[in-house]
Amino acid sequence: MSPLGLGSVVDNPHSPSHEEELQHFIASMSPDVHDTLMNNFWVHYNSELQSVQKWMFYAGLRTGDAGRYSTFLHICILAIGLRYADKLDSRIHEYVGDVSESVIHQKALWIARYEAEGRCDVPAIQALLLLGDLEFGVGRYNSGWMYAGLASRLCFDIGLHRERSESKLSEEVVHMHHMVVWACIVYDE
Repeated sequence: MSPLGLGSVVDNPHSPSHEEELQHFIASMSPDVHDTLMNNFWVHYNSELQSVQKWMFYAGLRTGDAGRYSTFLHICILAIGLRYADKLDSRIHEYVGDVSESVIHQKALWIARYEAEGRCDVPAIQALLLLGDLEFGVGRYNSGWMYAGLASRLCFDIGLHRERSESKLSEEVVHMHHMVVWACIVYDE
């Protein structure tokens, strides 16, 4: 077993099971801890600069819609939520870790190497923005800029900045795209 608890996936990172390993990690959290971290993200972080729409994230999670949800994004949200958690709470302590970044942050860094190679969608962009912020938070400014910059480049590469008035996308999806574009612009400043 690797130090990140990712088993043989570290030996074969392109294995489709890396997604399953991370889903298992999320499912292994107690519902109370999971909900606390998620709530911390929505209340303390995402309320200032919305980069993720809560209802769309949960709708994507519930339906398996990859355009609204990814395990990578979920892990990044949990890592940011941990930033606002009571580190003395015994339920939280196992996720804090021994190094500058949390155990959850380490998992986000691990999956980012592989997600960035294969994914180019809104949840990946949102996750990269959050990961950039996580990196800034532990003093790794160069990698923080790298992840935020990658998110911004992907945002424009897939055309989220284009006018979508005549597209077949729903009004909610168009709004989400605009929100992500603005978040990329702000993070890239």
